[in-house]
Amino acid sequence: MVKAIIVDDEQMTRKGLLNYVDWSSAGIEVVGEATDGLEGIELARSTNPDIAICDVRMPKMDGIKLAEHLKELLPNCKIIFLSGYSDKEYLKSAIQIKAVDYVEKPVNLKEFQELLKRTAESCREDKKKLAYLQRGLIDHLIKDEVIDLDRVNDGLKHIRVQLPLDGKYFCVIFTLSNYQYEHCILQKISLEFDKENIKYIAGIELGEIIVIGSAPEDGTIEAIKILCSKIVNDIKGNNKTDMAAGIGDFVEGISNIGKAYKQAKEAVKSINKKMKIPVAVFDLNKDRAIIRSIERYIENNYKNNIGVNSIAESVYLTPQYLCILYKKETGRTVNDYLTEVRMEAARELLKDLTLKLYEVADKVGFNDPNYFAKVFKKTFGYKPSEYRDKN
Repeated sequence: MVKAIIVDDEQMTRKGLLNYVDWSSAGIEVVGEATDGLEGIELARSTNPDIAICDVRMPKMDGIKLAEHLKELLPNCKIIFLSGYSDKEYLKSAIQIKAVDYVEKPVNLKEFQELLKRTAESCREDKKKLAYLQRGLIDHLIKDEVIDLDRVNDGLKHIRVQLPLDGKYFCVIFTLSNYQYEHCILQKISLEFDKENIKYIAGIELGEIIVIGSAPEDGTIEAIKILCSKIVNDIKGNNKTDMAAGIGDFVEGISNIGKAYKQAKEAVKSINKKMKIPVAVFDLNKDRAIIRSIERYIENNYKNNIGVNSIAESVYLTPQYLCILYKKETGRTVNDYLTEVRMEAARELLKDLTLKLYEVADKVGFNDPNYFAKVFKKTFGYKPSEYRDKN
């Protein structure tokens, strides 16, 4: 839905437009109204409209000055001027600012309705072009090994986003189960990031929304996590879709976004759907702590019927990511470590001659004594009974 605001000091005009124009048929939602240019600027900051319908002559700040501010604040916002005066100087100013049109009062509702339809369609076409350009720029930043900063700079100019080439950057990957909410999520991201004055670009790719952002001054990755948690929580609360977010650590300069993207990917893989608010931040030190938690769980529970699923649940990871992480950090599998712990415990228990072999097997988590004997021989090179005879 295309968003519009109405800025006019005449209440009759505002209410007339609100009540007698068929906004929905043009695919437009009026998200607010203001009585002068200063109010209009604040309204635009909070609502991020696609169209601003402005009276030319207003107290405090006229429509021309307001439009100039809007073009700086929201370069893609389309301006429609209203005026009760046939003033050539105002008309010249409107042309210079590249307003969509200049409508004299009293407004001809039929003509105005057609103008709104054309303007809304132009907004939608612009959004498609911008989305395509942003997607191409994001692909270059996250996938290409060598980043062409001239190309990046040109791309940012085309999409009219002011991002510095240096400074700290972060990457967030939002995942969702229902594609129909993609644009709803983009709007929510825009709203929340704009509130925090975070400059960013975003694109949609196969059920993921990738956000590349310039870290605010003195900002922390924890603050980004809190912001993303709010977005995820609000979307999940208002829509029927599963959603999660993985966040890469800060990197220096926009040319290093590829690293932050890979980290965000790893963070997404680590998320367990049972988490209340599934948002994860990539952290190398955290990975080592998770490995220790996995091994501690195995050491405390090897006697029970545990496996990858129960181990993963204990550390709030998916089974798949648990296996990938453990292998990456240790060079072996989770089952290798579980078997090692059980076999070492079995060797100690076999020294107690009062225990039968099936009892030893049961005490180290094996329901099948024959399978226990097979694993024991594979580990140490001889059967449990042979080990007992030797010791």
